[in-house]
Amino acid sequence: MDQRQRLSRDEAQRVLDTVVPIPIERGASPIPRRAIEGADLTGKECVIALDTTTIGTLLLFLSLRCQGCDDLFAALSDHNDFGVSADEEIVVVVKTLNEGEEEELLARLGTIRCVVSPQAFDDYGVSGPPFFTFIDPAKSSVATEGVAWGVDSIKNAVQEAKQGEVRLESVRLSLENPNS
Repeated sequence: MDQRQRLSRDEAQRVLDTVVPIPIERGASPIPRRAIEGADLTGKECVIALDTTTIGTLLLFLSLRCQGCDDLFAALSDHNDFGVSADEEIVVVVKTLNEGEEEELLARLGTIRCVVSPQAFDDYGVSGPPFFTFIDPAKSSVATEGVAWGVDSIKNAVQEAKQGEVRLESVRLSLENPNS
């Protein structure tokens, strides 16, 4: 039997305090933008053609069961809160919906487009919400991405990306509660 020693809380905290996400500069091999295939909130199949879009697009990978997503849903009324201009688009991507969640999601989204697409989570390497990806049409690739720690963190990353600073995160976390 494998004998492993467990760390005390203090030891574990010291280890966690030293962990730093490593930004990945993709440079010559950017993450390509891909079309998102899934269903809209009525259940109708849809495709969001990010592979051919000519406008900047912020993808927000969210869930109604995600504690960290509430503030992001609340801020959706103003594109500028996320660093996205009026001529750019925000698309909310959800992995799955439980029965009856369509109405709640519609109420929270307003005019924001939404697609239910487990495949998009896989295609963009998202292990769980909250996560964001900003697509730069000029570069035909992901300009910035990361764990969505809050509206300000997304806005800062999008603004930096628009200024040419590409920051792609390797850390993928989920604040979604699988038991709810």
